[in-house]
Amino acid sequence: MASCRACGFWSIRGATICVVLGADLLGLNFAWQPASSSAQAPVAIDDLEGTAINASTIHERVLRRGGKERQDKFRLDWNIRFISKETIHASIVATSYNARGTHSKKNEATVNLTRPKETKSRGGGHMLWVFENGVLTFLRTFQGGRMKASFAVTRNSAGFTCSANASWPREVGVQSIMLKSFADKQPMEILNEKFVSSSCQVTLGGQASVQ
Repeated sequence: MASCRACGFWSIRGATICVVLGADLLGLNFAWQPASSSAQAPVAIDDLEGTAINASTIHERVLRRGGKERQDKFRLDWNIRFISKETIHASIVATSYNARGTHSKKNEATVNLTRPKETKSRGGGHMLWVFENGVLTFLRTFQGGRMKASFAVTRNSAGFTCSANASWPREVGVQSIMLKSFADKQPMEILNEKFVSSSCQVTLGGQASVQ
């Protein structure tokens, strides 16, 4: 596959996703400004080798299953270790809180950056991790719609700080996010999603750099 620094195309069920790094990545616009000091320079992937990001994002969702709508609170816990400039190890724990109880599912894998990978989870799709200008981005497609999570890392006097966000963008012409439940593998739709809060921490050599 050609380098994602230029443009990578990959197709799922007739929908083509174009990843254009350095200009725009699914809504993330990067404006380059000359840095006057190392504190202002974008964090490079080499700077993060041996570190880890520990982050959580919390969301409120409206779902539809079996023709019935219901609400839940959804939490994602991320642990991402930077092994090399090409490789990370990502562990993601998804937890759903609703009237029927609490359900959790953990997925983890060692992945190569900028290389799309097919997955059978949640009904199938593709996944991609990319790092550019201090931002690590995770992209995931479903049967309908997609997920996007971003982790922006910057420098400060203590080392590094970070912020995390996640969202479920819809495809053009598709009214909901269509996937399968991780609890019972039954079809479901995400009709609405609201970001509630997040936390993000960079650890360096086993010690917290910044909360």
